[in-house]
Amino acid sequence: MLAPRVSIGADGPYADQYGYFWSRKVQQIAGKAIPVSFASGNGGNKIYVIPACRLVVAITSSAYGHGYGQRRSEAVSRSVLAAEAQAGECRTNDLKPILNTQFQAE
Repeated sequence: MLAPRVSIGADGPYADQYGYFWSRKVQQIAGKAIPVSFASGNGGNKIYVIPACRLVVAITSSAYGHGYGQRRSEAVSRSVLAAEAQAGECRTNDLKPILNTQFQAE
């Protein structure tokens, strides 16, 4: 596991923490806090890991060099999370350990 090195929530809308090429954000979906870890590439290329929903989402994008690619990826991930949460696929009752877990070096 990795330890967060930089808190970036005040500087950017897409992540709260960043460390070792991975970012973290707690998404508020349907009134539920769902922690999301993700790797981000240029133009909106992303790999999202959402343990609470037992879900991995990979997004490829051709918006290289364009800021709208990041916004589109964010919108796609939030749509997938909303559908999963609505279907009851996210374990929101046991999120406290996940929310309190930080990337820690082993």
